[in-house]
Amino acid sequence: MNRVHQFWYNQDGWPAVAPLRYAGDPAAHPIEPAGAYRLLLHGRDINTFQHRSEPAQLNADGTVTGAYAGRWRLGAAGSLTVELEGTAYQGRFTAVYDAEQAAWVTALTALSPAGEALWGLRTAGINPSKENTP
Repeated sequence: MNRVHQFWYNQDGWPAVAPLRYAGDPAAHPIEPAGAYRLLLHGRDINTFQHRSEPAQLNADGTVTGAYAGRWRLGAAGSLTVELEGTAYQGRFTAVYDAEQAAWVTALTALSPAGEALWGLRTAGINPSKENTP
C-alpha cells in the first residue's frame, strides 16, 4: 500500500514530516497544541527495534511534563519550538487524521540541529498506554 506523508520545512530549512499519512487538507481542522501527547524521539541510530512513544503533557503554561521535561512555544503559522532535556527541536503543529481515534487530532513534527526527529500525537480520547501510537 502506498502512503503519502505531508511535510514542511522547519525554521532551519530542514523537512519535517507529518507523523501520520496524508488524509486531506489539515488547514480545515483546528489545532489544539496544549494537551496530552505520545511523543516519539526517533534518534539517529540504525537499529532493528522500534522506538517507543512516551506519554507527555504540553501544558498551557509552556512547560512539558511526563516522560520528558522541557518547554514548548507556538510561533507564527503553526511553527513550534520544543526543548526537551536540553535539546531544541524546530518544527510545526498540524492536524492529522488518526484512524485509531477516528478523528482529526493535533500532531507535531520537529527536528533537532543534529537531525533527530520528534513526532507527537495528541491522545485525547484514546488509551494513553498504547505503545504503537506516535
